[in-house]
Amino acid sequence: MFHMAESSVRKKSCLSSGKTGIYHDLSLFYLCYHSDSVLIGGGIKVASLLESIEKEWKRKAYEAMIHCLQSYQGQVEEAIEEFQHGTRAFYRANDEYVPHWQGKAREAYEWMYVDLRQIETRIYATADDLLHEISREIARIRRMIEEL
Repeated sequence: MFHMAESSVRKKSCLSSGKTGIYHDLSLFYLCYHSDSVLIGGGIKVASLLESIEKEWKRKAYEAMIHCLQSYQGQVEEAIEEFQHGTRAFYRANDEYVPHWQGKAREAYEWMYVDLRQIETRIYATADDLLHEISREIARIRRMIEEL
């Protein structure tokens, strides 16, 4: 019996709320969640209201995901820029000092230089792949928003 009274209170609370920010009121969403067959003013079913709230909630969540991914994309781009500054400084120093080296020091440096170039190439390739995947994911989420 108590359960029925509690359910009735939920429905009444749901129906009597006249707040204008209905889409942002998650407590209202919680109260209305199980009241899908109740009619509210003007014959609008709570089910359609719940569907609208759910769509808006999903859209906001997807937009937040896009924002996070765009932020991550920006961080990757910043990291690559910093890396490029570092490689430019390395190449300037390389051009200035290495031509004077000879013998074992020069030979050891040449091996290290080749390794560094290979690592640099992998870093740029990985960054490109990562940026491409982030862009693909953003596009996928945008399509999901359009489908709502």
